[in-house]
Amino acid sequence: MRVQVIAKTEEVKDISKKLELDRENTILAGKMAGICYMPDDYLDKAIQDDDAAIKKAKFTASNGHHSVYEHGHITFLFTGIPKILAMILNSINVYTTSEKSARYTLMKPETETEQLKYEKWKVKMQELILATYPDMDDDILNTRLCKKFGIDKITLVKDNKLLVSDESFKLLGSEGKLQDAYEVLADLKTSETLPSYKLAMENARYMLSVFTPTVMSWTVSYRELCYVVDYFDKLKDSLENMDGEFNKRLHNVVDEFLGELAPLVDDRLVFENKKEYLRFLPVQHGITEDIGSTYFGDTYTSKYKASFAQVAQCQRHRTLRVRIIFSGDKPNEYGYYIPEIVKEAGLKKEWLKDMYEVGKYYPQGTLVQVVEQGLFEDFVLKCKERLCGRAQLEIMMMTEKLMWEFITHKDNLSEYNKKLLNSVTKDGAPCTKCNIIKCTEKCRWGSQKSLDRLI
Repeated sequence: MRVQVIAKTEEVKDISKKLELDRENTILAGKMAGICYMPDDYLDKAIQDDDAAIKKAKFTASNGHHSVYEHGHITFLFTGIPKILAMILNSINVYTTSEKSARYTLMKPETETEQLKYEKWKVKMQELILATYPDMDDDILNTRLCKKFGIDKITLVKDNKLLVSDESFKLLGSEGKLQDAYEVLADLKTSETLPSYKLAMENARYMLSVFTPTVMSWTVSYRELCYVVDYFDKLKDSLENMDGEFNKRLHNVVDEFLGELAPLVDDRLVFENKKEYLRFLPVQHGITEDIGSTYFGDTYTSKYKASFAQVAQCQRHRTLRVRIIFSGDKPNEYGYYIPEIVKEAGLKKEWLKDMYEVGKYYPQGTLVQVVEQGLFEDFVLKCKERLCGRAQLEIMMMTEKLMWEFITHKDNLSEYNKKLLNSVTKDGAPCTKCNIIKCTEKCRWGSQKSLDRLI
């Protein structure tokens, strides 16, 4: 037995250099076709000859045998791509992506109104978080404060305040140093890397448009790239005849994106030949009839309302099929998502007032109808990621809700899946990730509090 590497993705060092994606991937596809059809060894001249490889590739393309074109992969860097386009690209299931996080990085909206609401709720959310969970930042503040004074880690911070104790007084040495500690702590609390600040950013982004520019790298096979160009062509044509500001804006960004992407494969031999489309947006492709009835069993179809922000996370579970129903006729077609901590603080009216003010930009807090379909065993994989204290609260709560549906309808499951259900539930209730698998991520909540948190 031998294991050999015969192709690999390489970083492009000179991005200004003209690429030959079509030729390179056609040659590779032809060589892969040689494995399928030729009696020769892969390294023999009959397969390795470029002209012969291109000839074989053309033959397989003309017969609709496109799988040989999957072997070549291309990695793109998309800068300034609207979030909604990133979501569409991430809906095709066959890809790898790394995207700018709204939890860990500041987002930059295109309008002043969005910017003001984002900044307002970033501050307000952090205040709500610390009022509800005053110890949220204690651990990291403790570590940093001790490091500033060059002392072993002790409890200097409790509930976001300096804890003056006999031990801390002894270690700091004097009242003067205690005063210094107050000032240093005040400065440390302004850090944008604190957990409370990151969570505040994550929730404030509900105010930002789903057309907000983001940055992502995206790796896809050459075959899928060719199909994506065709999918986007179909989407653009459909959107030209649709009403609603959402559809008009989407048409414009799809048109711009195609202008950048399509020329990269203008000599391709591969075209989508099965009359497929971007299933993520059925309405935008002229499909208005109901898609499946709700059912929970070994296979399932669920329907629920979710924000654009939750959908962006849900669709990353590529073993499941996620579609959104949103006509785009008006921003508040299904309403807006309200964070739990905002409800608890009695700020629902203020939140919705601000949502309506940014509504015409289609904020990520806009609710859409979601149709989620798949196998129960793949849903369990989703639970192992999303029933977690570190997951976005909105998707964690919806995942828990869907798990309760499976518990209620467990008689629809096969014996194997009933056992699988038992492995992810305890006393008839859903388990969190840390009860299902060994988790190495740090989490302040643990298995008991994860499902009851407000942020």
